[in-house]
Amino acid sequence: MLPPARKQIFKVDLAQTWAGLQEELRAALPGLYDELAPDLGKVFLHEVTSALIRGLDPLDEEKKDELWLFLDEAEGLGCACGLTDIEEAVRQKKALYAEEALLTAKDCGTFWQAVVKTVPTDTPKRRSELDPHLEQFLWGLAYLGTYFDRAPAGKEALRAAEVRYELLRDRLAEYWREHLCRT
Repeated sequence: MLPPARKQIFKVDLAQTWAGLQEELRAALPGLYDELAPDLGKVFLHEVTSALIRGLDPLDEEKKDELWLFLDEAEGLGCACGLTDIEEAVRQKKALYAEEALLTAKDCGTFWQAVVKTVPTDTPKRRSELDPHLEQFLWGLAYLGTYFDRAPAGKEALRAAEVRYELLRDRLAEYWREHLCRT
């Protein structure tokens, strides 16, 4: 799921990213995968719409076509959402599926609440140590978000994805500390 470090064009294959997210979630949380799988598509689309809202320019035609094709062909997405739903959410500046997929330090959607409960409570309080597959899952979401956030190309895009990853990881850790690790 991670692109080569020296690649000049920042490109994300949506179908490959979707498959990678499913694979990493299944490996990280095999006992919860069946419970979480129906909301995984909502997390994917929440990240896309959140990124589009953060972006400064309208969605370009190439990415619009990619997204339309992905939505048309994706298997197991678990939600009925079309390009017009995404465009309307962006126009209203309201990311799709916040109830399931919102992830802030203070608020956590139902998907993330279930994930947070899997982090051991004996983990150091300064930062939760996550399963390597969950780390890869967060990286996949970070790259997806960066791609639709219209990040610059090359190393700058990779740095933007790293910043996005750290933000997601920190939000998950903060929610865990505030809500599950009160000792």
